[in-house]
Amino acid sequence: PRFAEALPGIMETVRALGIRRLVVNGTGPHDWDAVERLAATYPEVIPSFGLHPWKVGTEPQGWLEDLEDRLLRHPAGGVGEIGLDATGRLDAAAVADRLAAAGTAPRIMALTLVCGQSGSVESAGGLAAARAAAAVHVDATQAAGLVPVDFATLGAATLALAPHKFGGPRGIGGLVVGAGVAIAAPVAGTQEHGLRPGTEAVPLAAGFARGLELALARRDADAARIAALRDRFEAAILRAAIGAGVPATVIAAAAHRAPHVSTVAFPGVDRQALALAADLAGVCVATGTACASGSSEPAPALVAMGLAPEVVRGAVRFSFGRGTTGADVDEAVARIAPLLARRTAG
Repeated sequence: PRFAEALPGIMETVRALGIRRLVVNGTGPHDWDAVERLAATYPEVIPSFGLHPWKVGTEPQGWLEDLEDRLLRHPAGGVGEIGLDATGRLDAAAVADRLAAAGTAPRIMALTLVCGQSGSVESAGGLAAARAAAAVHVDATQAAGLVPVDFATLGAATLALAPHKFGGPRGIGGLVVGAGVAIAAPVAGTQEHGLRPGTEAVPLAAGFARGLELALARRDADAARIAALRDRFEAAILRAAIGAGVPATVIAAAAHRAPHVSTVAFPGVDRQALALAADLAGVCVATGTACASGSSEPAPALVAMGLAPEVVRGAVRFSFGRGTTGADVDEAVARIAPLLARRTAG
């Protein structure tokens, strides 16, 4: 099929989200794409620590330093940082204070709709505070397909999607651009109204459209089932931890969370050793987001949440998907429980 045949499928599927234009790209991280294009108009970017930390070179958290270097090329450019509350969401008062202190220069604020560490869904208050004084870029990577995403209601300037998160192919992403929002092309080209060069990846675009169509059709049912599995896992792993004498806790347990992410802290247990022991036992867990793979540093979102150091040191993330079953959850707990009992990670 030609790209012209695939693209209308994408547009029709996401039309209800208030999309004016969808820019697809088959190469790199689309949050970078959005922020850099917006920066041509808005010289100050204010990312929250919840922003997906794209790996730059060999430095997993180097995205922030690299972004600052790029923005400082603007005469009035600069980068500021805003922390998170104890659930992994923006603190509306802190956002308002930070933006007020930044003055009246045009600003961009980049944030995640779903925190990749706590799974918490960003609050309406935090988004409203950000929109009041900044052009907002939303990373909806963890949200699309499992959490309702209404672009018009969000009021964002741009929004990034990654279809591999909802059953689509890797190697392509979507950048939603709001009406009246001016973005600059980072590389000159004639495709997509002058926004990018290169031949479109037709199979990837078609897979993007089909993946999104299927994900939205079954979103509510999938979200309910996965949330039930997550809750089942959390209850069982907390019982196992108590039995092992480990005062475990679920991060942001009381918050409104996406169904597929659960970060559990095991104070007194080293997260890296636990992740290694779990891997040897056949259970894949993470100490941070996938784009920070290989880093021994704690997840920046957890640090920004102001959690106690022993909680951050013992925090590991568990993920659940459409293919996860109750048997998988029970087996995972059965394999991790002995690790806690033996204090393999301690």
